[in-house]
Amino acid sequence: MKVVATIRALQADHPGKGLCRGPFSTLPCTLDVGFPAVSVLLALKAAGLPQPAGALLFCPGVDLLRSPKTRPNTEAYLGAHPPDDPVVSPLTADLAGLPPMLVQVATGDEWCEDGKALVARAREHGVDARLELYPVGTHVFQVFWSFLPEAREALEQAGRFIDAIAAGRDAAAGFG
Repeated sequence: MKVVATIRALQADHPGKGLCRGPFSTLPCTLDVGFPAVSVLLALKAAGLPQPAGALLFCPGVDLLRSPKTRPNTEAYLGAHPPDDPVVSPLTADLAGLPPMLVQVATGDEWCEDGKALVARAREHGVDARLELYPVGTHVFQVFWSFLPEAREALEQAGRFIDAIAAGRDAAAGFG
């Protein structure tokens, strides 16, 4: 099984900025927010390349200009790149053809509404998308698995999703 992972991006002023090549050359790859995974899926689609079997998204922030707190950094980072480009604004994109996705968000996370909106948009475009809400108040709460029961539960569900995808089972049929 091949795995594609997007990793926390570099800061916008890091010397490695702009390392994306090939079909990803148009992505602002170093923006430190949650949209890169969906952007990679959209770039693969635009390039006519195969999609991964599934997408697991933890607390994704996909509406880059929503928050007044993040807007100045986002605008500075994007520069002349249009913020409504579907590759960097997945909520405006045609998501048809993307793989099944599991989106997990904390109800107290400021990006919770983004996760809900992404799942709704994906479903509108025929994507098998599942939303799991957890009653915690922190962003990317899954990292606290060692002491937060909700994080442990979320990671167990994520593992079941990956197992179902790897086994070729329909994610919509359930994996919990």
